[in-house]
Amino acid sequence: MPGSLLGRTLGDFRIEAELGRGSMARVYEAEQLTLSRRVALKVLEEGLFTPGDNIKRFLREASALARLEHPHIVPVYAAGEETPFYFFAMRKIAGGTLSEAMKSGIGRRTAVEWLYQIGRALAYAHEQGIIHRDLKPTNILLQDGVAFLSDFGLARLKDFSTLTRSGFTLGTPLYMSPSRRAARRPAHSATALRSA
Repeated sequence: MPGSLLGRTLGDFRIEAELGRGSMARVYEAEQLTLSRRVALKVLEEGLFTPGDNIKRFLREASALARLEHPHIVPVYAAGEETPFYFFAMRKIAGGTLSEAMKSGIGRRTAVEWLYQIGRALAYAHEQGIIHRDLKPTNILLQDGVAFLSDFGLARLKDFSTLTRSGFTLGTPLYMSPSRRAARRPAHSATALRSA
C-alpha cells in the first residue's frame, strides 16, 4: 500500500506523510482535524489484517500505551478503526531516533541522561505490568534533548494472555538478552533492562 494513504482521512486524522514502517504497521505524520495538531498515526499494514493475533497485538499496544502516563513514554491520544484500517494516534516526536543520533556521535553526559530517562520509563512500565520486549535505538525517539520510549507492539502485559505462539520469540535478536535470544526464558523486567 505504498503511498495509498497519503491525503486520506482516517477518523479525525488527515494523513500527510510517511514517517516510517515496521513489521506490523506504518507510521504517518497526520493532522488531527478537530484539534488542529500534528500527530504520529500508526496504521496496521493492510496485508496483516487477516491474522487475528496481529490485530489483537496492535490493539493491545494502543491499550498499553494509553495506560502509561510518563514523561519519557510517547503518549497515545486516540485509537480507531475505519474498515479496513486499524490505527492509533500518538504525540509526534520530531527529533529523530537514538539510532540516527548514534551515527553522528553522542556526548557522554547526553548518553547518560538519555539512558537514565529511558531506564525510568522502563521501570514505570514494569510497575504497570508492561514489559517492552523490543528495546532498541530505533524505538527511542528524541526531541529537544529528551528521550522517549516508543513502539510497544511486542509488549508483554501481565493482565493479557500471551499472543506469542509456542516456540516463537518476539523482538530484535541483536538487542535481546542472551536468555531471551536462546528462547530459554520469557521476557521480564530484568531482560528488558538488559537490553538497555
